[in-house]
Amino acid sequence: MVLCLPCQYIPSYNSDIRTQNHAYPIAGVPAPAGAYLMLMPLVYTFVFGPYERIGVHQNTVVMFAFLAVGCLMISSLRMFSSKMLIKGPIKARDPHTSHLRSRSVWTFLLKVIAVVGAVYVFVEYPWIVSLAIGLIYALSLPLGPVAYRYFLTDTHLNKTQ
Repeated sequence: MVLCLPCQYIPSYNSDIRTQNHAYPIAGVPAPAGAYLMLMPLVYTFVFGPYERIGVHQNTVVMFAFLAVGCLMISSLRMFSSKMLIKGPIKARDPHTSHLRSRSVWTFLLKVIAVVGAVYVFVEYPWIVSLAIGLIYALSLPLGPVAYRYFLTDTHLNKTQ
């Protein structure tokens, strides 16, 4: 029962009526990203070998990973989202405007080349790339509240006035 109580928080923030400033950021780590972070101890063992080599029992690492990621998933911390990079509410609400859409042929070709290169590297080194992506995501988690404050609030505008 004690383990089920934090799960009651999840529907409460999903049902909140959000204001315009709360439309873009994600509250807490999303479920797919949380599952990916949960797999990081396993991926680490595929790349570097068992944890016993560094003097730590694997069950301890997995337990702390589950606790940390579980707390991040039910937290109300604002996580970084690429939709935060959209400037202005009118542009963000236009259904024909996407933050991922290419504006020219050259940017489209650059994106295609980047995706093909990323797939090639992932096929050649799957576990190292998976570990690197997980570490980059985990290290980017503190950027969410900073980006939320800078892009979606007027605190950076008040400093210049």
